[in-house]
Amino acid sequence: MTTLDDSFRAFLSGRRYATLATHNEDGSIHTTPVWYVFEDDCFYVGTPSMSRKGRNASTRPDATILVEVRIPGSERWFSASGRVEILRDDESREINSRILRRYLTDEAISDPRIGPGFAAADDITIRLTPKSWRSWSSSDLDQHSSGDCSATPRKSGFDRLRTSQQPMSRTLKREGMNRREFIQHAIIATTVLSSSEALAKGVKWQLGCLNRPWTKWTFDQTLQAISASGFKTTGLLTRTREEPFIGGDATPEYLESLKKRIAASGLSANMGALRSRHDIPIDESVRDVRKQIDNARFLTLKYVLSFGADKPEEYAHYFKVMSDAAAYAAEKGIRLAMKPHGGISGASDEILRVIKQVNHRNFSIWYDAGNIIYYTGKDPVSEIDPIAHHVTGFCAKDCAEPKGDVMIQFGTGKVDFVNVFRKLKSAGFDGPVMVECCKVGQTAEETAGNARANREFLEKVISSL
Repeated sequence: MTTLDDSFRAFLSGRRYATLATHNEDGSIHTTPVWYVFEDDCFYVGTPSMSRKGRNASTRPDATILVEVRIPGSERWFSASGRVEILRDDESREINSRILRRYLTDEAISDPRIGPGFAAADDITIRLTPKSWRSWSSSDLDQHSSGDCSATPRKSGFDRLRTSQQPMSRTLKREGMNRREFIQHAIIATTVLSSSEALAKGVKWQLGCLNRPWTKWTFDQTLQAISASGFKTTGLLTRTREEPFIGGDATPEYLESLKKRIAASGLSANMGALRSRHDIPIDESVRDVRKQIDNARFLTLKYVLSFGADKPEEYAHYFKVMSDAAAYAAEKGIRLAMKPHGGISGASDEILRVIKQVNHRNFSIWYDAGNIIYYTGKDPVSEIDPIAHHVTGFCAKDCAEPKGDVMIQFGTGKVDFVNVFRKLKSAGFDGPVMVECCKVGQTAEETAGNARANREFLEKVISSL
């Protein structure tokens, strides 16, 4: 594995093209050429929130980036793999502006036909924090073979990969292609880790904890307890009178305070519960749901989570509201998901019907094996087969029987976590897994100990996959 040093930093700080690889929902790899800036040992890439790489990075936060030089006799590349996060609003605009200034001339930036178009299109920034590095240069061949390999190396095959030089563009600094030409003609000189290789090395699913076990205590105590349980991520699931979370009645002042409190706790939040009414006119329901999505975006959440509808006479209403919500959330860079919760979302047959009726690719499933038992009494392992490729998150709870207690420790009910996770792994699932339930103790601290035990239970299961 390559160790980053100042010479590598100097190389990466140069004005070069890069190739970013992200994970598609079906487990395949999506690659695309990008402009970037390398600062504080992180890569920053501007992109539209609805681009494939933007959507992939928002929902499957692992990526690899490749930076290369193809000058004959001096071929060289570096690749870095790690976690990604999405930056938005002012922070994103400032970084994206620096990226554009690296690649566009002052004339192009000031041209109303060019600069404003790029700036408006790239509304988010992908930040990749490398965990591992790899590198290669043609000079490496000199050290491992006899004779002169400083000329164009036949063994490398780079002659066959070399692209033709393009004339100077008035909009791009230095020589090279404009971005569209580069996208059309760039050739990947090395491959990133394949899906099968990644699976062979196990899974690295994000583990988080929802707030549900601590509703007897304040949310500030909840945040402390979740952090003390060893989690870095939380989700805003169970609302209280004092904590509306992303609810339509949340005021701007409350949301601002909530955002600061979560940040001060050292945790990040990835999900907000979406409550929708289907006994009111559709336009009123749509407005309320959109308001909740706007609130989720303000809190920089990645998901909003729906729970379906219970009454058959409300199903058609739910389909229409969720279809609008999926499209609206996509515009905001947020994923809309539904969890099994009885009624319209009872088990796989019902869930597939909802997916078909909503008919939007931004509508996915957060699987809840415990709820499959609680609401339907069916086997969560067999029920996951028809819908596994739609699953983008997992709410972890155990349950022993229909309508049984779910505030229990994992392993004391009937959920077969090992085989459920194996099914998900085979389908290309890559997290997050959120602990929803544990035994509630007499104190927040005792409950935190139970949540920690459930986290350790899941870690053992996941490490065995």
